[in-house]
Amino acid sequence: MAEASETVAAYGDGVIGRMVCVDYGGCDAIDVLCDEETLKGVMDRLCQEIGIRVISNASNSFGPGAGVTSVNVLATSSLSVHTWPELGTACVDLFSCRTDFEDEFVDRFFADAFGATTSARTGFDRVQPARTSGSFRA
Repeated sequence: MAEASETVAAYGDGVIGRMVCVDYGGCDAIDVLCDEETLKGVMDRLCQEIGIRVISNASNSFGPGAGVTSVNVLATSSLSVHTWPELGTACVDLFSCRTDFEDEFVDRFFADAFGATTSARTGFDRVQPARTSGSFRA
């Protein structure tokens, strides 16, 4: 059960959460890109830094020297990381109904952890659809 401090008290302008997606290139921290436990530790530190509680983690390694997919289920949603060490690439997606974290902080945190030389970030608010909007249901 989420604690009261883990939820947003009031949703202004229909905003129900924040999504941050970052793609990294030139990553040279091979230990982070290849090792499930090391990557999980980095993900847990980011969550601690921004004050979001981790409920659980699931991950998959694609073998020695290969990439990892790792997902943290958060009290306020999810954090996923996908790595391609052979390409020096990683992708991060963070969604949370908490909107009080900075996209740039998330970007820089993982850029440092991955040893990335480049990143491309997209951040946007998730919003509640207007009650008058169309529906896909017949």
